[in-house]
Amino acid sequence: MLPACDFVVLCTALGPETEGLIDAHRLTLMKRSAFLINIARGAVVDEDAIYAALRDHSIGGAALDVWCNIRTPPNRNAVHRAIPFTNCRTS
Repeated sequence: MLPACDFVVLCTALGPETEGLIDAHRLTLMKRSAFLINIARGAVVDEDAIYAALRDHSIGGAALDVWCNIRTPPNRNAVHRAIPFTNCRTS
């Protein structure tokens, strides 16, 4: 189904069967113009894989409500490494 979708919206609980559900392989199945919208738990998406997909523009973009590895920045001006991408929005 992923190759046919313009938008993929994740809204699921986190469990053994959903952790890492969206990985590098599944991201490569998505259209280059498709958007991933994650309103589920952060660990449902492989963080390194989504970072690479956004960096390489292999998907159209992402709207991420959460990251699986919440980092406390050393100062309030620091932002997550994906923020500089124009194809990513986080809350």
